[in-house]
Amino acid sequence: MTALSDRLEDLHVHASAPGGGVHGELRGASGVLIYLSTGFYRQSTERELEHRLEQLGRLLWVNRTRLYRETVEQFGDGLRIEHPDPERDPADAAFVERRALLVARGTSPDGRVTIAVEGMTTWRVTISDNTLRTLDESSFTRAVEIAAGRMIDDQAMHILQLKAQVYGEPT
Repeated sequence: MTALSDRLEDLHVHASAPGGGVHGELRGASGVLIYLSTGFYRQSTERELEHRLEQLGRLLWVNRTRLYRETVEQFGDGLRIEHPDPERDPADAAFVERRALLVARGTSPDGRVTIAVEGMTTWRVTISDNTLRTLDESSFTRAVEIAAGRMIDDQAMHILQLKAQVYGEPT
């Protein structure tokens, strides 16, 4: 099982927002790297970047989920990912229903960038007005990376709490 856990800790996925300009990587459980195409930051607006970062978040999450499942199937030595079965188990039904309503949030240290996601499907990125005039590109991407990492950590904490509530598992 150690080989599997090592592989899961080393997962690395990449995605680009449709239309380009904004790119990102997820590494391990919550490592985030964001980078922009040359010149895109100076040509963009806060609203455009919000939209592209929301698209990027969805794509990165889908790619990571797919790679996670493939890795477990390939290196899990027969281990299968158990999906909740709301049809058979009332606890699973409660878990699935409540998980879809979970809201995770992360904010940059300066409060200029907030990333929120509901049920890991509905993404919302908020960038304060005048951020692009105030921050250089490197400071901006770092703020996004920190907000994204905090959101991922918040989601993981909420999932652990939900499992404890629904299944009685210790947190």
